[in-house]
Amino acid sequence: MTLRWYLPRVVVRARLRPVRTNHRMKPTGLGHRLSQGRHHHLRSAQLVRSSLRPAAYAGSRGTPARLAEHLTAGAAGHLVQRHGGTWSIQEHAGHLADLDQTLFLLRLDDYENGVPILRAADMTNPGTEAAQHNRRPLAAVLGACRTNRARLVARLEGLEGEAFARVARHPRLQCPMRLVDMLFFHAEHDDYHLARITELRRAAGAS
Repeated sequence: MTLRWYLPRVVVRARLRPVRTNHRMKPTGLGHRLSQGRHHHLRSAQLVRSSLRPAAYAGSRGTPARLAEHLTAGAAGHLVQRHGGTWSIQEHAGHLADLDQTLFLLRLDDYENGVPILRAADMTNPGTEAAQHNRRPLAAVLGACRTNRARLVARLEGLEGEAFARVARHPRLQCPMRLVDMLFFHAEHDDYHLARITELRRAAGAS
């Protein structure tokens, strides 16, 4: 199963033109333009201010509460129902917990260790497929979301301001990405899956 990734607004001030292929959404043309160096990369010392640090992960901090609001309001049967082979509501939630543990926390290690290229995401998401979130209790899925996100936020809160200006190359997009940019990227990923959950709830007749 694949998913849609957005570029953070602070990296590229360009409008994405999504092309749908089954349930996958991806930007067209941006990777090439980024490889040509046409991205807006402000000087880190100017952009990564103390006021920007909490803003970079404020939305991510609230994602577990937003998930709980969406999932606890729905009937249990609707939460685990797949549509056309795509993920269920509960699988979308579990996926966010999975990636915090297996990708985003580890990418913090990459920035802290000064590696030139961030570790790559497996776009087939084998971990989420193997986790069988539909068979797990809802409380366990939401608990993993809260726990993994709290670990991520705690690490971010412990960083000095200059850490948010560290740069590594994104392996798929082939562009330099500061830590602060990666956090906005992370928030966009949350928003996509929350939007999909909303769509699935509406399709199931939930308000």
